[in-house]
Amino acid sequence: MSNKKVCVVGAGGFIGSHLCEHLLIKDYQVTGVDLSDLRLSGILEHPNFNWQTMDYSLGENPQILAQNHPVVINAAALCNPSLYNTQDLQVMHSNFNAPQKLANECAETGTWLIHFSTSEIYGYGDATQALHESTPSNLGSVGARRWSYATAKLLLERWLVGLEKERNLAWTVIRPFNILGPRMDYIPGVDGQGTPRVMANFSSALLKGQALPIVDGGKAQRAFTWVGDAVKAVELILKNPSSSKNQAFNIGNPANEISMIALAQQMVEIYRKIQSQNPHLAPVAKPALRHVKGTEYYGPGYEDSIRRLPDISKAQKLLSWQPQTDLLTTLYGCLEWFTQHYGNLVCK
Repeated sequence: MSNKKVCVVGAGGFIGSHLCEHLLIKDYQVTGVDLSDLRLSGILEHPNFNWQTMDYSLGENPQILAQNHPVVINAAALCNPSLYNTQDLQVMHSNFNAPQKLANECAETGTWLIHFSTSEIYGYGDATQALHESTPSNLGSVGARRWSYATAKLLLERWLVGLEKERNLAWTVIRPFNILGPRMDYIPGVDGQGTPRVMANFSSALLKGQALPIVDGGKAQRAFTWVGDAVKAVELILKNPSSSKNQAFNIGNPANEISMIALAQQMVEIYRKIQSQNPHLAPVAKPALRHVKGTEYYGPGYEDSIRRLPDISKAQKLLSWQPQTDLLTTLYGCLEWFTQHYGNLVCK
């Protein structure tokens, strides 16, 4: 079978939906697997797209996915910082037990598994330099429940290496660094509950006319990556199997590094411009920011790394991949989508 036929597990999610769209544009035959197809309404009738409703987290029929496709891309994950130290077991099951079964089937059938891991496997990281794929992990103590997600993802990576050595699995790991774009997460009280990731969190506050929550002084720094650049990297992985099999790749945009408080300030300014042309939207709150401790906002056991900057030289060298979208364009693209999609649904 040709590598132009792929199965995307987690197709109904944020990254998975964008990946399916991109691969269809590039003439791939795509099978999408997930519980919900709400993010896929634009491609459900595409002649090269096959949708399967399946609860991947329960390990339903992983052999079917592996047997019928030369490549399986696993973009499914329970990825929400508010759950890491409140629903540890669910987080670890979703990010280790379920993908472990899929990986075992891929090894059994000779299927190439491309797996989305996380940049959080680096843990506290190194505030003084960029993180290379060979940088050792430095996770918090067992008592710091916040690291449940990273621990599960890291263990799965080690499982893949073990399957390669003992059962000849062909694998590729993607470590995404803070991917942003339309359809990311949800707005609490509209189409979800709890605390989403930072982009949806800040967007929700802006749309509701509330102050943006700044956790622990907003000192943490992250490098944000446009989702279109990220899915292009996956395409290049598929096109370059000899360079990408049995390799891990950082996928991020180091040029887009910013602190959380600076991110909030920039989003406030962008939103003000959008709101000035759309008076039905709630105005920016006064004050626009509110400070809160991480343990109060996310719960006991919360910790975080102060900086997580990707070294992408490996992807540049082996895949000829280079992110193209700057931070301002990325933030505008996200906020414009949130205001268009939720502006009439969110009440102040």
